[in-house]
Amino acid sequence: MNKPRRPIRNPSSSSINGFFSVPKLPVSKPEPNEAPVKTSPLVKKDLRPSQSTRNINLSLSKNSLSRSTIVMSPLLLSGPISNEIAKESCSNMLTAYEMKEIENFPEIFYLGEMSTKIHPRANIPISNVFDDSSHHLKAVPSSHLAYRYEVQSVIGKGAFSQVLRCFDHKTKEYVAVKILINTDEVKEQGNFELSILKHLNSSPDSEFNCISHCLDSFEFRNHICIVFDVLGSNLYEFHKSIKFRPFVSKQLQAIATQVLTALAFCHSHNVVHCDIKPENIVFSGDSYLMCELIDFGSSCFIGQERFEYVQSRFYRAPEVILGCRYGPPIDIWSFACVLVELSTGKALFPGQTEEDMISLMAEALGTPPKSLTDSGKRKIQITQKQNKTSAYEILMKNPDTQMVDLILKCLEWVPSNRISAEDALKHPWLSC
Repeated sequence: MNKPRRPIRNPSSSSINGFFSVPKLPVSKPEPNEAPVKTSPLVKKDLRPSQSTRNINLSLSKNSLSRSTIVMSPLLLSGPISNEIAKESCSNMLTAYEMKEIENFPEIFYLGEMSTKIHPRANIPISNVFDDSSHHLKAVPSSHLAYRYEVQSVIGKGAFSQVLRCFDHKTKEYVAVKILINTDEVKEQGNFELSILKHLNSSPDSEFNCISHCLDSFEFRNHICIVFDVLGSNLYEFHKSIKFRPFVSKQLQAIATQVLTALAFCHSHNVVHCDIKPENIVFSGDSYLMCELIDFGSSCFIGQERFEYVQSRFYRAPEVILGCRYGPPIDIWSFACVLVELSTGKALFPGQTEEDMISLMAEALGTPPKSLTDSGKRKIQITQKQNKTSAYEILMKNPDTQMVDLILKCLEWVPSNRISAEDALKHPWLSC
């Protein structure tokens, strides 16, 4: 089967809603340590930024602006301009804090609506002003990121990051900006994620291997920001929208092929994803047959495990639960769990504890080999489960025996016995 090509971005596509289906971010209210500011109305839906903000066409030469030139718009149509010119000609659109901050950004494309700006008081740490109580950057529609990106809405928000839909005034395209929370531990993790992405994206054949591409990265107000294409909904949200009905065979095969293509590419470049789950597989383009693998925040290089405990619980491999060394086979295990979930509408191993997880695995796959349990740091007792309506029972009744065969080859207890992503792509279920 031919490798799927990466789709051309289409900002007007119906899949522009992004990674998650969540409400737009409400306009922030001033904290007690902020000076009162007016809130900004939301940008009109589906209007480009130039239609929703007051503009002034700076058609003059960028160097012809003088101290007497007064700019009244956040959008510089003939941008970029230098930060020095911005300070001279746009001071009325900048806060006292931004007059200093802007010196770190040599090219200025967008200033942000004045009504969205926060005015820090003196002698207060900026993290207490620009961050909320969970260390997320306060993001308001029509505000700016790095004097280039105009915030439109929130795509998704989690414990460690949020993803914003923004308009890039340099490239004139919509993008998704992932903003990590402002803590030392997460910033270190973000820098490692960037190194993984740059390592993968620098490969000549990365364009056609179904992984998300980092378009840009920067630090803004102590937050690491990573820019990606705007994609569609993730598999979990889509599955939920169809009431967790089983996917049809054609769609299952297309998704499986692309996820395995992404994993084969990662593994061949010595990267373990470490968090394969429906939420991290996202539709791209206009079709529900095209997808990409996202979120390399937990990833590691083979043989250089960063965390002892990785993967979301329902998709966690037994060697991780038992505290063994791990590598690419944990991604294959997770892939199989996702495939079963999409084909049955139920999680394969929906355990609430480590003991539950191992017991459910043992009920389906038999007792784990002593060589595996003895090599782990954690000793977990297996209890008898009565999970008669489990996804595994439904799977074993599936008439598509080739799909079942591939899944079972991914669910071997011993990691070295599991099929590799490269070999899985050659399996009869996918190569027919």
